[in-house]
Amino acid sequence: NADYNISNIPYTVTSPTGVTVNPSNITLTTPVNPGQISGLQSLLFSGASVGDTVHLSVKYTSSDGCCWCYGTITVIIPDCYTFCDSISVSAVGNPKNCSYDISLANNSSMIFSSVQFELISGGVFSNFTTSTSGWGFTNVWPNNSITLVKLPVNSGIGQGTFNNILNLSVSQYSNPVQTVVVRWMKNGVVMCTDTLRFPCIPTAPPENDCSQLIDQTLTCRPDGSFMLRFRVQNNSNIISTGYGINPVTPGVSFSKTLVNNVTILPGQVSPFDSLIVTGIAPNTNLCFMTAIFTTVTPGDTVYNFCCHSDTLCITTPDCGLSGIEDSEIPTEYKLSQNYPNPFNPSTVIGYSIAAAGHVKLAVYDILGSEVAVLVDETKSAGRYSVKFDASGLNSGLYIYRITTGTFMEARKLILLK
Repeated sequence: NADYNISNIPYTVTSPTGVTVNPSNITLTTPVNPGQISGLQSLLFSGASVGDTVHLSVKYTSSDGCCWCYGTITVIIPDCYTFCDSISVSAVGNPKNCSYDISLANNSSMIFSSVQFELISGGVFSNFTTSTSGWGFTNVWPNNSITLVKLPVNSGIGQGTFNNILNLSVSQYSNPVQTVVVRWMKNGVVMCTDTLRFPCIPTAPPENDCSQLIDQTLTCRPDGSFMLRFRVQNNSNIISTGYGINPVTPGVSFSKTLVNNVTILPGQVSPFDSLIVTGIAPNTNLCFMTAIFTTVTPGDTVYNFCCHSDTLCITTPDCGLSGIEDSEIPTEYKLSQNYPNPFNPSTVIGYSIAAAGHVKLAVYDILGSEVAVLVDETKSAGRYSVKFDASGLNSGLYIYRITTGTFMEARKLILLK
């Protein structure tokens, strides 16, 4: 309403004492000309109580600082109570084995789709079960998260008090106080958050995990990946209806992580199974965890019991020549795409040669300068894989090229740090 443009607005709290405003000074990106209206401005008050009347002195200053006028803004602090104040979560249990029963209370009118528990203080949920019928969870992995639902799944979690509906145990931790973030979800959106904290006394790990891998073999594949063949043993007293195996080593992927509809009695083992392992080089530690679980309904993806093992590690074999029998010797030359790609800091490159000869496999930057030689020797016909460690290189696009006899092929790889 002034006869000059306004670009700077300082705010000063005149009453009550002890109240502050943030920001206390606003510079408008675009000055407001006479007769125009600025965009919406937001102010944060601290130190005020519900019902307080806060008086602000406002100075409207021109762009060149030559002109100004004063105004007053009066704000009554509202009651900021929301429906999130009507929900709660609690834990009761035993610090010696870090096992707790979880209860929920929803005194609001909101119907939630699920409640998610995420362990953020280190360690893992070694086992968890819905100890009350009518409840389940929808995930086995990751092992630091539980998504709790009320059955049937589409019924939601409405008003009520739900005591001891989830029992969970934490292992592989060093922090004496465990912290769990609790998210009340509705259709995939976080509506409210809470935090659980409970004490745990570190103890020696159990001699036997609830599940373990046995009779496992790890073999090389022509494309640089590995085949893991295994069986899962049930060391618990629960009849499991399925099992899981999940990589822990960064960058590693398994072709599957869950197997359903496989009954394993206590003390018994599953039939042989296999999966493909990618994202890891030969002679490298491959670490993973196993799990056994039961489902509420056979074949369903809602669970009522899950138990994770401690981390297990095996070493990937030295692949070298993968073909021994004549029928396995490749009939053509080939340079495979590296995996993973993009990568940091290492990746695996596979290649095949159809006849013995000198092989050179090198990496070049985008200017054509050679930055690494991975292979430079005579090789027999066969399939090979080699690890490329780019720890000493900068992020960017590189070219890797194989030359053997009259055959030459090049591919691109991307290093992201």
